[in-house]
Amino acid sequence: MSGIHDQPDHDDPDVELESLLKRLHPKPLGVDQLDRLGRGREQITVSQANLPGRIQWKRVMPLATACLLGMCAVALYQFGFRLTRSIPDKSSPPTLTSPLASSDASSAATAMPADTSDQSLLSDRFVPISSRGYLINSSSKGVVDTEEGPKEKLQLQFEDTHHWYDPNTGTNIRFFTPHNEEVIIPLPSH
Repeated sequence: MSGIHDQPDHDDPDVELESLLKRLHPKPLGVDQLDRLGRGREQITVSQANLPGRIQWKRVMPLATACLLGMCAVALYQFGFRLTRSIPDKSSPPTLTSPLASSDASSAATAMPADTSDQSLLSDRFVPISSRGYLINSSSKGVVDTEEGPKEKLQLQFEDTHHWYDPNTGTNIRFFTPHNEEVIIPLPSH
């Protein structure tokens, strides 16, 4: 029985086709066919790379890098003085007394810190920059009759601003002090 399987059956079409295919030799592709295949492959890769839902990293990365550098420049401009200056070793921050403190000795004694070295440290560190007064509001409180004649009573609201600066740390201190004044102005009589 084994002899029957060794001989090819010439009536079987698959065996005949297989023997014909074994005798075939592939022909090399022409230059124009290779060129068309290469262009087709490039078109497919470009179309897949430019899909609308896909991120264009070649465009996004330079833009993201520019934004990052811009943010670093702004942060360095805003906070650079803190990075280049040393932090003071004192555990408690120095205190300031208001320049508008009254000259009364008892109030000056309570406003002064217990350690006089802190006060000398403050006077060396903070430099006065400006002191300004602003008129916020004025209103008439009516006419008052006096022995000298009629006078108008005015209510004035001011705000004084005092500004100090520490050139070593870049610290700015501003005090806003509101106060009211009442002024009586004589009215001209005809």
